[in-house]
Amino acid sequence: MLNREKKIMETQRLILRSPQVEDVSAIFKICNSDNVLRYNAMEKVSTEELTRRFESESADHWTFHLVIKGSEEVIGAVFIEPDMLRYKVKAVSVAYYLDEKETQKGYMYEALNELLHYIFNVLEMDVVSARVFSANVASVGLLKKLGFQHEGTLRHAVCGYGDNIHEDLLFSLLKSEFNCIKKL
Repeated sequence: MLNREKKIMETQRLILRSPQVEDVSAIFKICNSDNVLRYNAMEKVSTEELTRRFESESADHWTFHLVIKGSEEVIGAVFIEPDMLRYKVKAVSVAYYLDEKETQKGYMYEALNELLHYIFNVLEMDVVSARVFSANVASVGLLKKLGFQHEGTLRHAVCGYGDNIHEDLLFSLLKSEFNCIKKL
């Protein structure tokens, strides 16, 4: 559930909360890692830039840091942004990354599942989209496990880290699909 004032959600093992200045060193290490850069359309970032971003979050772009309960260890981040591919519908896009040493443990599934409840039930959105590089097999599997449908592929779409060209897979999940999946 979400504490709206503090932007905090809790799952069985995680706390999803707003960025804090003390998170800079952990997020700096994670988002500048080869593993995260390989699968995201982003550049390396400085600690000064991260601090600026943490302090200037806008109303339509929300960032949540993933913290393991019982510790202060930040292990990743999830983002809610306007869906720029849709027009005049209640839609947002999600993006995410996780510390490589914490992958394949179900943390991102847990975080995104909670975030989807928030998006559909609190923000009252009708559709959530996500874009994933085709080479990111784990992320493709995660989205499918959450019920997202593959909408299409943008070929030769992103020149990413190391000047590698990626196909960008487009996924979406409708509120009606999410509610149906959760009732099963």
